[in-house]
Amino acid sequence: GFKIQKMLLLDQAPVDIPGLRIAAATTPSRKVDGDFYAFHRHDHQHLDVIIADVMGKGIPAALLGAATRSQLLEALCHLLALPHEGRLPAPHEIVTLAQSRMAQHLLDLESFVTLGYLRFDLGCNRIEFVDCGHTGLIRRSVAAESSEMIHGANLPLGFRVGEIYKQLSVPFEVGDLFLLFSDGVTETRNPDGELFGEGRLLECVERNRTLEPTELIQAIRGATSDFSRSETHADDWTCVAVKVVDRPEQLARAELDIRSNLGELRRARELIRTVCRGLTPPPLDDEGIAQLELAVTEACSNVMKHAYRGEERQAIHLEVEVDAQNVSVLVHHLGPPFDPSTVPLPAFDGSQVSGFGVYLIAQSVDSVRYSQDERGRNCIALVKHRRDTTRTATPVK
Repeated sequence: GFKIQKMLLLDQAPVDIPGLRIAAATTPSRKVDGDFYAFHRHDHQHLDVIIADVMGKGIPAALLGAATRSQLLEALCHLLALPHEGRLPAPHEIVTLAQSRMAQHLLDLESFVTLGYLRFDLGCNRIEFVDCGHTGLIRRSVAAESSEMIHGANLPLGFRVGEIYKQLSVPFEVGDLFLLFSDGVTETRNPDGELFGEGRLLECVERNRTLEPTELIQAIRGATSDFSRSETHADDWTCVAVKVVDRPEQLARAELDIRSNLGELRRARELIRTVCRGLTPPPLDDEGIAQLELAVTEACSNVMKHAYRGEERQAIHLEVEVDAQNVSVLVHHLGPPFDPSTVPLPAFDGSQVSGFGVYLIAQSVDSVRYSQDERGRNCIALVKHRRDTTRTATPVK
């Protein structure tokens, strides 16, 4: 049941968003629950983060959670299809439309959904936040050197037909930390029946403010477990943490779509060569460019052969990004995910032929990451460090 819940309700936290570090975790009080979180990256400037808690527990709550997530996505898609002069639909517009379609059904079921909808605008250094009767948002401010709780005044979804939602706008700067959480965190009780509460959570965030998001969530989990003197939770326990970090200045970026055909590999190599040699000075020397080309060739070949099983009409999307420290290539595909731990190390005595592609990729670049992107595609991230990071490349005019 929990495996199905993870597939339907829990997105993987994005890992390739310059300027943000993100972590998320949930623990159901039963095998499944109605808590969920979702992430939607619109472009390189905007990320939507959603956390929700359906009234009740178990399979009914999980089903309503799946329906709520579906309605939010459908509302977003409908609004994106309308003329909007280049403007993204605002979070309050998305929530209001989803609520209009769900409210009567939730009233008939005598249920409701609390929800927090948060959009990061990295261009304006600002968040837009819609609090639908949820637990609020914790912001740890570097400038103020303190943590604060931010609450909205909206009702949960399903409380009233015709509800119009409002959003808050909050500026941020590098180093600020944001935490979304379910009431299972603050309503954790100790053996005497005392609640963990907002105050202890704020103190925990402040005490662990220098930690990375994943470590912060672990610290909060440890604090609530110590407080309750139990490893289990009476209510569903969910946290999403986002930390704002320095965004490396992007010196160049290019994209390319190729088909799942070995003849297309030449175009992939040309893309890398063109981007790197189009900057002055080049971010990589000839050997570094050749190594990156080799890694991309092997990664794309593996996708064509194993993920797409030789089907030549499938699409592979490449992104090349250059900043002062790295040259990164992202290989996106719609085939099944790949687990490198399942591939044996190559045998250099000729006793087996498998494993050489993965080995060559790992030896040719400085880091390799296999993940899933915000659109559900599987992604292979290949990163090559620039050896002299003190130089600043400038585009060739």
